[in-house]
Amino acid sequence: MRRRLRLLNNATLLELASGVSTSLLLVVGFASSFLRLEHVYGAAVLFFLAVALLGTSLFGFGQEVRIGLSEADQFH
Repeated sequence: MRRRLRLLNNATLLELASGVSTSLLLVVGFASSFLRLEHVYGAAVLFFLAVALLGTSLFGFGQEVRIGLSEADQFH
């Protein structure tokens, strides 16, 4: 049970970090476009970070679901 709680907690924190990265990506994109600054590299780094965090959090959620399903099979 503690492992499942830890997996859910980590996945949720990673998901929130992904959302923050995505928000920063939008802010940087709009602000640099408004100020006519080059933002290609900064946007690429933020996009990569957001996708990596999202993928990692989905992997954690998948692990928790697998554990939950295997525990449910034990009771049937």
